[in-house]
Amino acid sequence: MPADLLPRKHYVAAEIENVVCHFLDGGKLSELSFSEASESTVRRWLKEFGQKLPQWAGSLETRIFGLSGQIPGFIRNSTHALKRLEEALSRLPPLPAWWTVMVKTLWWLENSHPLCVHSPP
Repeated sequence: MPADLLPRKHYVAAEIENVVCHFLDGGKLSELSFSEASESTVRRWLKEFGQKLPQWAGSLETRIFGLSGQIPGFIRNSTHALKRLEEALSRLPPLPAWWTVMVKTLWWLENSHPLCVHSPP
């Protein structure tokens, strides 16, 4: 699977992430000129990732707690789940910069994304 795809998705990870971030930042569907995705696809992404992102953020924060033994001070201080994920990822060993936040998160949480190797590059 190419590095720019999320499992079981037809659009590149960066487009999905940009659309989700647009809405998390208060954007409207009428302002979504940068995506070719249909309105129904966008709504499906928002429903799916609206549930997954907070779960992923909590799981990454738990992983950081497990690695450090200390509760990270940044937990739940960010404005939305993508920003929480970015903050959590910044506390972990770096992964390739061109991977999206969602791809990096999947690597840390599942280590089963097709891009994954058994240790961070």
